[in-house]
Amino acid sequence: MKKCKLTIQDSAEKTKYFYLFPESALLHTLAKKSTSKNLKNLLKNHPLVEVVTLKKDQWIEAEWNGCDISYENGQCISTSFLRLVRATYKAKRVDNALLSVHFGWIFSDQIKMIDRVHDGIKTEILTEKDAQFDFSELFQDNETTEDLIKKQALQEIM
Repeated sequence: MKKCKLTIQDSAEKTKYFYLFPESALLHTLAKKSTSKNLKNLLKNHPLVEVVTLKKDQWIEAEWNGCDISYENGQCISTSFLRLVRATYKAKRVDNALLSVHFGWIFSDQIKMIDRVHDGIKTEILTEKDAQFDFSELFQDNETTEDLIKKQALQEIM
């Protein structure tokens, strides 16, 4: 899978926000029903959104796991399924970083898997040797929220 590392540029604002959703269809619907002015407000206030923040003392390693593209009335809406590991620097050592894991659907233009600096976020493509985290270990081999709920319900029954 493609991976990249996201950091905030020194001259950028202090915090960046990423809006993750449990399904791509929801993002497609929100995009179709909104204008560019109110879309950000809809994203951050939706009850199913998971807001992931990135601050100057943090970095995100992101793994791309597919996309979903829809076309309607000549408008293309592209979403990507990403798994994110957010790390906070502690004593400048990766092995001493505080981690949080997140996954979900996001608009594809918010995190592109290319080397670039855009909107205050530096994106670097990672090779296999550059990647710092083992995603299969951190994400329990792609267990979804539904899988976790089913597993918990099964454990409660037993």
